[in-house]
Amino acid sequence: MNIEQLIDEMSFEPGKTGKFIHGSRKNWIEKGDPDFSKIFPDLSNNEQSYLEYITSAAYQKMVERLEYYLGEDAENLNLPSIVGCFLQSLSVIQDVEKKHTETLERIALQLVLSLDEFEMVKDAYESEQVLFDIALGEAELDVPEVEPEEGLSDAEELNLSLAEEFKNASDEARLQRRFANILIQGGSMLKMYLFKMINKELQELDERLPTLYGILATAAQVGYWNFPKNYSISKEHAQASAGGSEQAVPTNDIYTIKVRATCFPYLVYELAKGIYEWISLNEEHKQVLAKDSFDDEVDDTIVGPEVFSSIQKMVKNQKLFPLIQKKLVASPRSTVKEILSNSDRGKQILKSIEQEAADEWEEYKRQRDEDEYESEEG
Repeated sequence: MNIEQLIDEMSFEPGKTGKFIHGSRKNWIEKGDPDFSKIFPDLSNNEQSYLEYITSAAYQKMVERLEYYLGEDAENLNLPSIVGCFLQSLSVIQDVEKKHTETLERIALQLVLSLDEFEMVKDAYESEQVLFDIALGEAELDVPEVEPEEGLSDAEELNLSLAEEFKNASDEARLQRRFANILIQGGSMLKMYLFKMINKELQELDERLPTLYGILATAAQVGYWNFPKNYSISKEHAQASAGGSEQAVPTNDIYTIKVRATCFPYLVYELAKGIYEWISLNEEHKQVLAKDSFDDEVDDTIVGPEVFSSIQKMVKNQKLFPLIQKKLVASPRSTVKEILSNSDRGKQILKSIEQEAADEWEEYKRQRDEDEYESEEG
C-alpha cells in the first residue's frame, strides 16, 4: 500500500453524526474563516463554502476510522468512552514499546523516507545534508522566554524585521506563512496513519499494535474536532499534554531534525512535521516559517489533510513534491486559489510548477554529479 492508496482508502457517507464537533467549531465552519476565505477558492454552490466542503469530507473520514477501530457505530459512541479507549490504548502501547524502542525508532525513519514524496529528503540524508535525531520519549518543547527587562525575544525580533520588510505586502506574506502551516499540519496528520503500511512488521512485535495505533490516531483527531475555538491554553498545559515535539536545529549549513514522541504514531507524525518545516525554511532568514497560534494550529490540523491530499493527487511525480510544496508556499494566493479549485487553468498552473521542479531537480543532480567527479579527479 502506498500513501496515495492510504489517503483514498476510506470513503465517506454524507450525514454521519456530527456530535463530536464542538459547537463553537461548528459555528466557525458555518460562518467561515477570514484567512481561509483569502486562501481557499470560492465555489459555485452558494450553499456551501470550500471550508464546509473540506471539513465535511475530513470529518466523515474521521468518523469512519473511529467506527472501524473501535468496532462500534458512531451513534453508540460518546466522548467519555472515546477518551477511555484512548487512555487505555496509550497505556498498553507504551508498555509494549518499552521492549522495542530502538526497533521502532529505526522503523519510523525508514518508513517515512520510503515514501516517494520524501525521496529528495532521503537523498539529502544519505549525503549527510540533513541529519535526524529520533527518540521515543517525552516532548522537548523549546518555548522562548521573554523577560521584561530583556525586551523582545529573537523570534519576536525576527517577526518585526519580517513585518518591516513586507510592510507593503504584509497580508500576502502572512497568508503565505499560514498556507505553509496548513500544508505542514495536513501532511503530518496524514502520516500518522502510515503504520498501516507496515502492519505485518508491527504484528511481529505485538499483534495488538495496528489496532491500538488506529484507536490512538483517530481518537487524537476527535480531540481536535471537539476542541473549542479561541480557547486559551497555557504554556505549561501545552507542555504537559504534548504527545511529541520536533525542531530543525542548525549547525552551520547542516540541519538536524530532532524528534521526540511518546509513541510510534506520534513519532512518525512529528518526524514528517519536522521534515516539512525543514523543507519550508526561509532561505534568506534561515528560519522556519512562523508558527501557528494554538488556535490556528487546531484549525489547520482539521482542514490541512484534505487540502494537502487534494494537491498531492494532482501531482504526477510524487518524488518532486517537496520542491512543488516549496513553490506553492511562495506563490500568490490567487495561484493557490486557482489550483485548489481544481479548474483546468489550476491544473495547468500546477503542471507548469511541476515541470519547473523537475528541471531544477535534474539540474541539481547534474551539478552534484559534476562536483563529485571533480572531487574524485582532484
